[in-house]
Amino acid sequence: MGIVTNQFIFMLLSVVGGFLLMGQSKLVELAEGTQRLLAKLSESNGSVAHAVRSSAEYPIETDVFEVYPALDARYPLVVLDHEPYLRVKAFIKHVSQQGDEYKFRLPGMEPIVLRRSDAYFQGVELFAFEEQVLVMLRKLGCRAKVAGGKLMIDRLEDAAD
Repeated sequence: MGIVTNQFIFMLLSVVGGFLLMGQSKLVELAEGTQRLLAKLSESNGSVAHAVRSSAEYPIETDVFEVYPALDARYPLVVLDHEPYLRVKAFIKHVSQQGDEYKFRLPGMEPIVLRRSDAYFQGVELFAFEEQVLVMLRKLGCRAKVAGGKLMIDRLEDAAD
């Protein structure tokens, strides 16, 4: 209409309006992508919640570290993506925390520093979930095996012998 009537203001409004509509469509596209990502994350958290809540608790038997508390300590062995995780609380006598960094000092081993993630994802070494912090045992140089109703934890190098 601006070309036919030779009015510059109509042409300018048409161009600006077109760019605004294109920008709005891009914002809608980004919002839809974020919504899909959040749906996947909540699905993953649902799987983690199920794994944590359905994990059996075992008394721990180990020569690798002193379990907290020593008497009748029972912890769930949480297996996520074929990796065993244990609550950091079991290692409380051997761990120090500063912000998101946890430093594990297991007897006879070099200190190991891990950074806590706020959510689980495949391969995460240390993550928080519902006021618990879980650590991947392999990252601490340990492996777990359930035998005789107990959770046996030994060093990875001892496991190879």
